[in-house]
Amino acid sequence: MLPAHGTVRATTFGYSIFEFDVTSRSECIPLVLMEAMAHGKPVLAPAITGIPELVIDGENGFLYSPGSLREFVKKIGFIYRSGATLGDLGHAAREQVLQHFNREKNLEAFSSLFLTRISPSFTDATSEHHPYENPLLQ
Repeated sequence: MLPAHGTVRATTFGYSIFEFDVTSRSECIPLVLMEAMAHGKPVLAPAITGIPELVIDGENGFLYSPGSLREFVKKIGFIYRSGATLGDLGHAAREQVLQHFNREKNLEAFSSLFLTRISPSFTDATSEHHPYENPLLQ
């Protein structure tokens, strides 16, 4: 049985190749995974909640079925046998975070969407609203 909570960082086998996070059964997107990936480390994580949005199995890291010790150990064995050849996955991990989880880009996209929604064109003067409706908050 895998531990329900806690972080395990693996820098063994003579390499500082990967970091994996053994998490609870309900994580959104753990910051420790983003940090490891931003540093070019492919990760091993359970395929729960938002983690598969960040980690693409075999492309920028590895996923295992939650609670599957067999799958977890199999992935660890693969990582061990692959050793230093995981550099491309580390590069892909870093690019994934920079491209899709960049705070500045996300804030810019969110604020642009927000401003578009509250602009005068959004609240069309010709449309009828009930007196208690506020189209901005709908």
